Amino acid sequence: MIKEVELVAGTDLTATKAKTKKFLGNYDAFRLLVSSSFQPKVTQTYSVELTDFSGGEKGNPLDSFIIKQEAAKEKLDKMFRVLNSLESDHRVLLVSKYIDKKYRYDFEIMNFMGVSESRYYEILGDALIAFAFGYGKDLVVEVEE
Repeated sequence: MIKEVELVAGTDLTATKAKTKKFLGNYDAFRLLVSSSFQPKVTQTYSVELTDFSGGEKGNPLDSFIIKQEAAKEKLDKMFRVLNSLESDHRVLLVSKYIDKKYRYDFEIMNFMGVSESRYYEILGDALIAFAFGYGKDLVVEVEE
């Protein structure tokens, strides 16, 4: 479990986890906005490889769409870089829960990982915090004093 060290001191861990869950839950929206042909490849080690970012609406006069599309591309790219930098248990859990095309319930992921329910939620909490700190200030919520 992540210890209270200077990195997390002053951070609202509950709000940070909630914000990270919401962000990762928007993965499909980001992916669809980038391109309907974009499908990431999840490798055997649960790393995420980018496949096709070029299927966008080039030449489209709708500037706001292109700006949103570029922002979604940047978020996905950063999301994948952070996921790939996490330790394997964290990466497997987050990719299985939020990225993998097959929808899995929590109990299915627990069985797949071979962990108890309490250990699963401990890993999930740590993974969400690790992802948030890896992603940066957009997801980390400071304690209000």
